[in-house]
Amino acid sequence: MPSNIPISDEETANQSTARNAQPLNPFFRLVVVAAGSFIVTILASIATMFGNEQAPLTRFLNHYGGGLMAGEVALTLVAGLLALITDRRQSGRRLQTRTGMAAASVADTDEDSPSNRPPPET
Repeated sequence: MPSNIPISDEETANQSTARNAQPLNPFFRLVVVAAGSFIVTILASIATMFGNEQAPLTRFLNHYGGGLMAGEVALTLVAGLLALITDRRQSGRRLQTRTGMAAASVADTDEDSPSNRPPPET
């Protein structure tokens, strides 16, 4: 009995999880942070409309709010693009690795298949 055949469903799940465990893409985290800061800036800008016009936050957002939001949008777009590019490259490498492993597996299987054995002598 080959040793690489899983014995139980739990072992199959553990092997699948181990194979699929990939390092997290840091650019996706940057997208979350940039988008979150954009949302906070928008909400703060809305809140300043109802507050005191002389408050420090109101004056700051009136003066720098547009540039701050533009920077956050640009950061979100650039980080998102980098995250997608990085993810695409990692997926391509995983696919190449799996394809190579599958080809090697098929080659090993083909050597042992009955169709590759010489016919019995009569």
